Amino acid sequence: MKMKTDISKILKQGHDYYFAEPPKYEEAKDCFTKVVEIAPNWIEGYHWLASTLEQLNLPGDAVSAYRKAIQCDQKDPRPKIALGVLLSNLGHMKEAIAELERGVELKPHYAEADARLFLADAYEKANQLEKAKEQWRFVEGMDPCYPSRDRPMKDARQKLSKYDNAPANQAMHQQQ
Repeated sequence: MKMKTDISKILKQGHDYYFAEPPKYEEAKDCFTKVVEIAPNWIEGYHWLASTLEQLNLPGDAVSAYRKAIQCDQKDPRPKIALGVLLSNLGHMKEAIAELERGVELKPHYAEADARLFLADAYEKANQLEKAKEQWRFVEGMDPCYPSRDRPMKDARQKLSKYDNAPANQAMHQQQ
C-alpha cells in the first residue's frame, strides 16, 4: 500500500509542476517518468507524461507515450482522444480520425462534446465535410455539461453556419 501512496504523491507533484504558473514542464516530465518506471501498467503516468511531452514540443515521444497509455487501458477514451488530436495537429489525418472515432465510441463520461468537435475538426481537415457536419449537428443538440459548458454547442453552430451558408455566400460573390 505504501508504494501506491508514493506513486500518487509523485503523480500529484507532477500535476503541481504541470499546472504551475508558469508551468514547469521539465520537472513535470521527471515526475511522470518516475511514475511510469514505478508503475509501468498504470495509464495515469503515461497519459500525463504524453501530455507533458506534447507541451515540450516532443510529438514523437508524446505519440509513443499515448500509445503506451492506450495499451494500459483499452477502455479509457482519454489517451485515444488526446492521441487523435495530436496526430491531427501533425497532419496524420487517417490515423487521427481512427483514434478519435475509437475514443468517441467509448462514450467519454465527460467532455464528449469536446471529443466530437475534435473528430469533426479532423474530418474537416481531411475534407470529409459530411461526416464533420454529422458531428457538429450531434454536438449542437447536446446539453451543456462539464467542462466546457455550452462552448462546444456554440462552436458547432458556428461551423454549421459557415458551411451551410458557404454556397449562398459564394453565389453572392460571383454575382457581384
